Parts: sequence; C-alpha cells; structure tokens
Amino acid sequence: MDFLNALVAFVNFVGVPAIAYGSQLAIGALGVTLVYSVLRFSNFAHGDTMAFGTMITILVTWWLQSLGVSFGPLPTALLALPAGIAATMALMLFTDRTVYKFYRAQKAKPVVFVMVSLGVMFRINRAEFHDPEKNNALLEPSSRIRTPTKRKRSEVFTVSLIPLFL
Repeated sequence: MDFLNALVAFVNFVGVPAIAYGSQLAIGALGVTLVYSVLRFSNFAHGDTMAFGTMITILVTWWLQSLGVSFGPLPTALLALPAGIAATMALMLFTDRTVYKFYRAQKAKPVVFVMVSLGVMFRINRAEFHDPEKNNALLEPSSRIRTPTKRKRSEVFTVSLIPLFL
C-alpha cells in the first residue's frame, strides 16, 4: 500500500506537472517554428503573446469563479479558455493591422521585422504588468521590487544613455 501511495504522489507532484510544462514548451517551440517558417523572421513577441492569452484566461477564470460558475468536476479554466483564445487572436490581428502591415507595405528586410517584433514584445509585456488602480504604475513580477513612478528628465536622459557606452 505504501508503494501505491508513493506512486500516486509521484504521478501527482512530478508526472503531471512535468507533462504540463513539457507540453507548454512544445507548443511554444512549435509556434515559433511555424512563425519562422511562414513569415521568415523570428517573432520575439511570441512568448509574450502566449503570456497574454494565459493572463486573459486566468482573469476570466477568476471572474467566473467569483460569479459561482463551475464546470462540475472539471476546472473552471476550461470555460475561460475560449475567451483567452479569442482575446489572443484579437490582439494578434490588431498588432498585424496596426504595426506589421506598414512594414510589409514598405517591403522591409527581415531584420527590421525582428526589431519591430522586439518593440511589440515590450509593449505587450507593459500591458501585462499594468495596474490601473495604482495610477499607471507598473507591477513588477516580484512584489518586493517596485518601479519608480516619477523621475526627473535629467535622470531619464542619463539612464537612457548608459546602454550606449556599454
């Protein structure tokens, strides 16, 4: 009986998380491969796009749970998953129409698309950590570190020059 308990504990705490994490990595790698093979540039915003969909799914899951909506024995996130998928599709269509369309019309080189995707990555990342209740302050991933909300112009200029000399 101890062997069965150990096996169940191993499967629950090692097997299932390992399969889930491996599946996430495989989906991410497959997405990056497909984007590179179709568009012929490395989309740096791919990971943040996946994180945006996850964020929407989690927020909708919390909202459904606050309303008392459940899916029986199955996780409530299964009900929220279509909302995350739809929001991610809308984000990508919006990004394509407002950012990438211009550079495709200009027939830009692939390296320009890479740099543009880097900017899109930073913008999506900013939206993921934005907290409207804190007067447009950023929430850092770690709760111990906070970004200062106001700086003098001279400080911002000095900090922005530092990478030029590194």
